[in-house]
Amino acid sequence: RERVLKAKSARLEVKRQLQAIRAKEVEAEKAEHAEFVAKRFQEKKVVREQHEASVEAKRVAVLGQLTEHSKTWISPESIDDQLAEAAFATQLKEATESKVGNLGALSWLERLKTMKPVDYDDVDDEKK
Repeated sequence: RERVLKAKSARLEVKRQLQAIRAKEVEAEKAEHAEFVAKRFQEKKVVREQHEASVEAKRVAVLGQLTEHSKTWISPESIDDQLAEAAFATQLKEATESKVGNLGALSWLERLKTMKPVDYDDVDDEKK
């Protein structure tokens, strides 16, 4: 019986030692993986920052072009003409949209605005 217990305790001791060795290996693998993840995160961060910087540079360039363009386009002398052209273009767009017959709520409202009452006389407009 004593010999059987010694053999059993020896097997358990070997098993504990193997578990300890495997635990150290797993810990090393986890540390290596954590290092890999951190390195990959830093690489992605650098790439993301470079992309954001290029996008920001493009945005600034476009903004600069637009401000230069708006300086030449809008002036105190030409603002009345520009506003008149913009209003004409907007009215033309609204008129074409309302004739399309789209059944959406906005087009319905636009059609309602352009409708005339039954007893409306065109003569009143011509007199004015």
